[in-house]
Amino acid sequence: WIVDVMSGKVPCHWKYHFKALNKQNNQDKRILESDLNSWIIKHTKLLTDLRRELSQDYKKHKTEFRLELNFEDKCIIVGKADCVEEGENEVVFYDCKTGAPDEAHKIQLQLYMWMDRKMGLHPDKTLKGELVYGTQHLSVSEPDERFEEGIQYFIEQILNPNALKSPGDCCKNCDIMKKECSDCIFG
Repeated sequence: WIVDVMSGKVPCHWKYHFKALNKQNNQDKRILESDLNSWIIKHTKLLTDLRRELSQDYKKHKTEFRLELNFEDKCIIVGKADCVEEGENEVVFYDCKTGAPDEAHKIQLQLYMWMDRKMGLHPDKTLKGELVYGTQHLSVSEPDERFEEGIQYFIEQILNPNALKSPGDCCKNCDIMKKECSDCIFG
């Protein structure tokens, strides 16, 4: 959720405020099962190709690397990198994407690296990220100290009882029903 808000993809902070209070997951109920199955197949193929590539180079790697961080006793941030390669001096976080390159993807990888640092998992190693779009790999650098300020700011926005509502086009893809959100302009 935090990546969608930080990247500006979802301007309605209230959506995630509501979901957090009601302990809802982030699955949009409007996603068609066939679309989800198609995405799963494409994503699994990308991850399989990446694993094969790393294995050919005899690189030590883990898939579905889960991170869970209790952030300042305000919330729990959870993330799962598709693959993590651990070398002698560096750790590379990989995330496979089936769509077009997007700034939110970079923020997502930076979130994993930030969480790794906060959790003290690899304190003496350089952290890097790579977004995998088929055969194209885009490098993502470790976030700077301002990244945490952004996380703090947006978590406060989401947890605020008067979280910002932004009725508009984002309502089209929102899975919160109109009965819950009186500002919804669709459905």
